[in-house]
Amino acid sequence: MSDHMCECGATGSPDRLPCICNQPKPCSVKVQRRKRLATDGVLVPANTKPAHGWRAYTLDRSGRLPLKFDGLLLACVSGHSGRSGTRWHVLSLYRTLAGQHVLEIEYRSDWGNEPNHYEAHLVDGPPEAEAVLLAYDPTAHVQGWPVGEQFASKQARLLADVKASYESLVSELMAKVPTFCEKIA
Repeated sequence: MSDHMCECGATGSPDRLPCICNQPKPCSVKVQRRKRLATDGVLVPANTKPAHGWRAYTLDRSGRLPLKFDGLLLACVSGHSGRSGTRWHVLSLYRTLAGQHVLEIEYRSDWGNEPNHYEAHLVDGPPEAEAVLLAYDPTAHVQGWPVGEQFASKQARLLADVKASYESLVSELMAKVPTFCEKIA
């Protein structure tokens, strides 16, 4: 298969550059015969890793074995606000060398003994990624305020804030990956 291939591994016609690597100027283009191993228009020589960000990843998963793969980080967003953020989520999306996608959801807490929680899901594409993100309960691992009538309104406000922040992150993550969008005719 012949295709124009950018130094970063993206392919396409020269009139579509700059490519997905978002370099300030177009990468150099060369014509090579490559075996298609990945999706989203990326051609990779068999048994090799393309340049620019492809590497080995090991993702923690709470209560499960870690997930290991070779891939590219497509996007990462964090709800950590710095000064006052004690609870937040981090969402990351990767593409593997085999062309699959991995969605990572992290819940982080600096509050007392509240534990962090880590998930990683293999997803086929945008619809499945969206389904996983929507099915995830962003408040499931929030311990928050002590049980009691005097803390009920504070707990409700905390959970609402965590949920709103997570929903904003989902939109932000999907907006960072142009191929992850709902397409209509």
